[in-house]
Amino acid sequence: MVCFICSLLILFLNTSIFAAQEQPVDKPNAGLAAVYGYVLNDYINLMGVVSDEHPAGFMENDTPYPNGIVYADIINFDNNDYPYLVIFTSDAKRGCASCHIWSYSSKYDRAEKIGEIVKRYAPLTKTRGAFALGWLGERRYITYKEFDETETHKSECYTVINGEAFQYVEGPGAVNEAAVMNFTASTFFSDVNISGYNQALTDFFNKLKDTSAACVTYSDVTDNISREDMSALEASSLTAAALGNFDIFDYASMEEYESALSQRNGAVFYSVSSVHDLGDEMYYVRFATDQSFYNYALMRRTDRSERYQILKVRLDCIPLSDRELSALKRDYTKSNLLYKKASVSYAAPEREQSTKLFGLPKLFSFPRLIDSGISRIAVFAVAALTVLLVTGLWVFMYEDSDNK
Repeated sequence: MVCFICSLLILFLNTSIFAAQEQPVDKPNAGLAAVYGYVLNDYINLMGVVSDEHPAGFMENDTPYPNGIVYADIINFDNNDYPYLVIFTSDAKRGCASCHIWSYSSKYDRAEKIGEIVKRYAPLTKTRGAFALGWLGERRYITYKEFDETETHKSECYTVINGEAFQYVEGPGAVNEAAVMNFTASTFFSDVNISGYNQALTDFFNKLKDTSAACVTYSDVTDNISREDMSALEASSLTAAALGNFDIFDYASMEEYESALSQRNGAVFYSVSSVHDLGDEMYYVRFATDQSFYNYALMRRTDRSERYQILKVRLDCIPLSDRELSALKRDYTKSNLLYKKASVSYAAPEREQSTKLFGLPKLFSFPRLIDSGISRIAVFAVAALTVLLVTGLWVFMYEDSDNK
């Protein structure tokens, strides 16, 4: 055990020394992942995404310039409880590259844009401009440089302190950098992987979705649903996926609503991911399809033959937060097209009883031969002996080195 602990310590020290040179990774907290996800989604819908068949990409900036999001990330500039969202874009209409900085307001529970760094392409006829993410110890920065083949002509450094963006008059020193994009008046290169539909941005967006999905505190009752109820739930989820984006509030009568349930223009259902109980037999069901892992349906459990009534469906979406789920339940409980809720809540299914050790069946059972009080004394004695042996080994090695 001592050797094992020492090995882990050595591995940790070596790993820490190596990792200190790498770009730090800041993560969104549960309270703002969904909020930032909606901001990023709005940018994607408004501007599109810069992508290319090659990871780094190369685009001639003739007319028009590249247009769309190049990259986005979570940056904790001042190491507070609410990291910031930064979005790097190329704007064809304005002919510029820019970095947009968003903060989270806990008071209003929303994101607010606090700054934008804009650099136009046209003046860069003899120099190249470059945006990068910077860090020095615990501090985080956005850097911008203009340079040619021989020297750097301009170097700017930006950060955020207490929700306000600042530019340094004099730079903080030797800042480590991770390049994002570089450009001239006629060319554009990406320093992140924009192959496919911009793989780097896709990975980040999925990270936001994963964090948002994990922050829901409503009870996940997936494992408590009986087989019969789960079969009915999967059948309703299959219908929900095929419906596509759907909302019971779009229909004025029960006839219109039930007629709309027969439409099929959505996706192919794969499996139920989780089922969260919102109360009053209303459930938030997340499921996977052939197009996306993140899809959801709001359902009402009833005594009717189909068991679950579909109230709302969203495909390829950002998972909902507790606040959104609470509002969703409150609003949809008022629908005049709701079926009557189930009269009896479902019971948890029977489970096989087994004694397990580390997740495996217990094959042998031994009687207790040593009293717990005696075993505790034995543990302390062995621990003390181990300390003495390690100390003796250290003294022996020290004397041996002196003799040499």
